[in-house]
Amino acid sequence: PPGGRACGTMARAMSGIGYGEVQPLGRRAIRGLLAEAAPCAGPLVMGTGIVAVALSLAGFGVGSRILLAVAAVAWLAATLAVVSRTARARPWTIPGSRTPYALTSVGATCVLGDGLLRVGWTAPALALWWLGAALLCALLPGVAAGRPWGDGHSFLLAVATQSVAALAATLAAARGADWMIVVALALFAAGLVLYLAALARFPPSQLRLGGGEIWIAGGALAISALACGELVTAIDADGVLNGARDGLSGLDLGLWIAAVAWLPVLAAAELRWPRWGYRPSRWATVFPVGMYATCSFATGAAAGLGGVTRFARVWVWIALAVWCLAAIGLTRSALGRGGAEAAAPEEASGPGRARRT
Repeated sequence: PPGGRACGTMARAMSGIGYGEVQPLGRRAIRGLLAEAAPCAGPLVMGTGIVAVALSLAGFGVGSRILLAVAAVAWLAATLAVVSRTARARPWTIPGSRTPYALTSVGATCVLGDGLLRVGWTAPALALWWLGAALLCALLPGVAAGRPWGDGHSFLLAVATQSVAALAATLAAARGADWMIVVALALFAAGLVLYLAALARFPPSQLRLGGGEIWIAGGALAISALACGELVTAIDADGVLNGARDGLSGLDLGLWIAAVAWLPVLAAAELRWPRWGYRPSRWATVFPVGMYATCSFATGAAAGLGGVTRFARVWVWIALAVWCLAAIGLTRSALGRGGAEAAAPEEASGPGRARRT
């Protein structure tokens, strides 16, 4: 229409964006998002996946599937990135494979498998369990040999082991596999030993000096309670190891109480030494918070306690809120990174610099 070109020119002048700049800005935003997500890919998948599982157990299938899709995309992107870096390394090694953070690959793989199992994808879940178990066998000895004690990340040794145990028990109940119950029980016991080893070397000063990863101290107990609860469910479904059923049920409740006992300690640390700004380590907070909801559903079902299940139904909303805060922080940080990259070329050709024709 008449005057349309003039209006368009004025709008572009006010916004500072030309026709040719929209697509590059979009690409810069995507690159910024990938760059921000890369340092926390494992915890991001773990946190997103476990909140998806909690929503599924609470009966919110649509929301669960949305978050599960996000976790699956993030897992695929992180896996491709690791494979690419490993292929370029000489000799072929997984970069950073001797640090506790490497074990987030195990947790992320098994949590994603748990989520897929909840929506009926048993075969992919089984494949992810085998992959997670292989990663655990490959990574855990090297990480343990490096004496990874002294901060919240040391609890990842227990988290990784219990994630494989929990998925094994859930698959055993779904497939009627007796041998998986035995494997899950052995891994569950090993995870408890690793938790006690990490706890014995965890200095209280980390509650003041640490970041979002201090929540793993409680989350590791929560995933232990989840693994134990899933074991009880598998025993009820399959009938094997019936003699251990009552003992595991009582232990499950004890682990849940111990995990919940961490909550006031961790909340008090957040209030006393605020660390509320977004940082990648905040995804290490999302997973434990989500795990509290998921393990409470499992413990409530295993022990037949309605109060624990009601706690889970309330806590799932807290977990979702924490996930949303972390996701918003990640997005804002990514947009800030993209904006900074976009500003750099403008500074080189801005006012005061001669233009060549």
